[in-house]
Amino acid sequence: MKVRWYKECLRKRALHLYAQRNGRDFPSRKNSMITNTGHKTDDILASNATIGTAMLEKRRQMTQQQAYHAGKLGRADLHMHSTYSDGIGTIQQVLNYAQERTNLDVIALTDHDVIEGSLRARDLWAKGKYRFDFIVGEEVSTKSGHLLALFIEKRIPPHLSMEESIDLIHAQGGLAVVAHPLNQIFRHSCPRRVLDRIKASESVWLDGIETWNASFCGIYANRVAMQSNREQYGWPELGNSDAHTLSAIGSGCTWFAGQTALEVRGAIEKGETAPGGRMWGMHDYLRLAGHHLGKQSQRVVNIERMARERRGRRERVA
Repeated sequence: MKVRWYKECLRKRALHLYAQRNGRDFPSRKNSMITNTGHKTDDILASNATIGTAMLEKRRQMTQQQAYHAGKLGRADLHMHSTYSDGIGTIQQVLNYAQERTNLDVIALTDHDVIEGSLRARDLWAKGKYRFDFIVGEEVSTKSGHLLALFIEKRIPPHLSMEESIDLIHAQGGLAVVAHPLNQIFRHSCPRRVLDRIKASESVWLDGIETWNASFCGIYANRVAMQSNREQYGWPELGNSDAHTLSAIGSGCTWFAGQTALEVRGAIEKGETAPGGRMWGMHDYLRLAGHHLGKQSQRVVNIERMARERRGRRERVA
């Protein structure tokens, strides 16, 4: 009962704060995930989480046609990167690309272990005339893999346990979504034993699980995550691009009924979202590889230049 009460307080606080900051009306929540039925929270979560993916096969994402028939016309991409971490695009370029080259309704900027870029992007978004909604986020490097922190205002420090990181996100009224889990060869992917531990916990909970990741992290692992969640965990499912290049933005998406950040949050909390999209194209990998090779080459050039300057100084002294 205390867990349900605590989650309800956090949710109301976060929605009021977000609505006040962005000039939005506070939505009514007649069908909230948190109820007073007396059932265990995990039972409610698992039951509601099947709503968004009930029509899907265990290892399949939602297609555009299925989303249309299900009334999920909203598209959100809540996992992408900028030059504030390891992305190629600046925050202005990310906003412009989302505006001009995608049909996304909501985006979140989630750079690795930093929040400054996302806060700056929100300022630019608020001053512009963008047709999409924006969510402040961060991809947190925990001891057990990456974790998306959505609807936050302060940075979540890295290298904590998954449970500690989740608690810090919830303390801000944010949503905690495990990113690209169950990839056995990617060291930043959350393993099954940690998901099992969280599922069994009475005090720590995940608000969602990213079962479609359009990057290399999702190759094969997406299918494993979808089946595992639909058979065992029952958490709300999200799909995202994990874009590091501009052209990858929107390649993965979360389908939901609505158009706003508050509506996608409500859909996540009620388990009504569904993952969708495609994988990165070869051009996305080539651009990212070229970018990092260029940075490495420039680093080598700088080192050689510094070495020549040091040799020149020694020769002049001699």
